[in-house]
Amino acid sequence: MSNSKLVPNIRFKKFKIQWAKYKFANILDKNNGIRRGPFGSSLRKDLFVNKSDYVVYEQQNAIYNMYKTRYNINKSKFEELQKFELQPGDFIMSGAGTIGKISEVPLGIKPGVFNQALIRFKINKKTTSRTFFLTFMRSYTMQRKLKEKNPGSAIYNLVSMKEVKNFSIIIPDKQEQQKIGDLFTKLDKLLDLQKQKIEKLELLKKALLQKLFPNHDAKIPELRFKGYEKDWEKDLIGNVSATRSGGTPSITKKQYYDGNIPFIRSSDINKFKTELYINDNAVKHSSAFIVEKGNVLYALYGATSGQVALSKVTGAINQAVLAIFPKHYIEKKFLMYWFIYNKKKIVSKYLQGGQGNLSAKIIKNLMFCFPNKSEQQKIGNLLSKVDQLIELENKKLEDLQQFKKCLLQNMFVD
Repeated sequence: MSNSKLVPNIRFKKFKIQWAKYKFANILDKNNGIRRGPFGSSLRKDLFVNKSDYVVYEQQNAIYNMYKTRYNINKSKFEELQKFELQPGDFIMSGAGTIGKISEVPLGIKPGVFNQALIRFKINKKTTSRTFFLTFMRSYTMQRKLKEKNPGSAIYNLVSMKEVKNFSIIIPDKQEQQKIGDLFTKLDKLLDLQKQKIEKLELLKKALLQKLFPNHDAKIPELRFKGYEKDWEKDLIGNVSATRSGGTPSITKKQYYDGNIPFIRSSDINKFKTELYINDNAVKHSSAFIVEKGNVLYALYGATSGQVALSKVTGAINQAVLAIFPKHYIEKKFLMYWFIYNKKKIVSKYLQGGQGNLSAKIIKNLMFCFPNKSEQQKIGNLLSKVDQLIELENKKLEDLQQFKKCLLQNMFVD
C-alpha cells in the first residue's frame, strides 16, 4: 500500500475521504496531553503509608487493565504531586520493561498519582474519539513507533516524550474514528466473554477432579456414576503399570538432528508437533525410546515437572520423560487424570520449593487408587469431553485474537 493514498488496507465502505496527517500532540489535550511519572525519588517506598485515601498507580495497572493498588501516600504528598494525579478518562501506558501496554482509566478509581514507570495521556475530546485512541495506540503502527531497540540487543526502550509528541501520524475524521473504535470495543468484549467461558470450563474441570477422585484416605469419591458402589482399590503405580524413561542421543547433533522422528522432551508431551527431530541411527545408538501416539507420558524434570498427557505423536522420548504403560485393567485416560488430580500433592512432596527432579522410582512407588475398569472409562471419558470443550473454546479464542491482530495491522495507515 502506498502511503500517498492516506487510506488503510481495510476500511468501512461508507467512508471515502482520505485520512489526514497530524503531529501526535495535535490529538492530545493542548495543555496537559502527555506526561511521564515523577522521578523515582519523589515516590520512594519509605514515603508510603499503611492507610490513606490516596494511592499510587503502577505499571501493572496499565499492563493488566486493572486498578487495584499496593501503595498509599498521605494527603500532603498527593497535593505535592498534583500534576501527576490520575483521573477517569485518562490513558496510562507502561513505559519500562513491558512497553506500550495501554489502558483507559475507568470511573470510580481512588484518588492517586501515577509513578515513574507510567505515561499518562489526555486526549483532545473535540477531535479524538477515546475508543479510537485506545485502539490506535495498540496498533502495530504506533507500537513500532513507540519502541526503539538497543543496538545489538533484543531489549526495547520507550522513545523520548519529545519524540512521541512530534510523531507524524495519519488518522481519519472523528466520525470514522468512532466507527473503528466501536468495532474494536465490541471485539474486545467478545474476547473477554470467550476468556470467561474458558475460565468457567477450567473451574468445572477442577471441581469434577475434586469430586470424582477420593480425597485423602477415603475409599470412594464424593461423586459417582449411578450403579457403582464398591470401594476403590489401592496399589503402587509400579504394580499396575510398566514404566520406561528415554535418553539423549549420545552422538553429535549433526548426526542425529536430521531425521523425521519427533524427539519428545518434557515440554513437548502435549504437543502435536515437536521442535526437534532425530533419525533412525540416533535411536539405534542411544538410549532414546520410541513411544506410540496415545501412550501416557509424565514429565520428570524442569519447569514442567509433574505434567502428564497422552502423547499426540509417535516419537522418541528423552530422559526427562517417563512413559507409563498401564496393565489391561487400568484405563490410560483414567490414569492420566489421576496424575492431574494429584499433581500438586506429588510436586509439593518431592520437589522442594518447586525445584529439582522427579524420578521413575518416585512415580512407581506412588499409591494409586482406582475403581473397576468400567467406572474408570466413564470418569476418563467425562473429563476428556470437558478437555475437548476447553480445547475447542481455546481455538475460538485464538481465532478471535488472530482476527483482531489482522485488523490492527490493516485498519491503520503506517
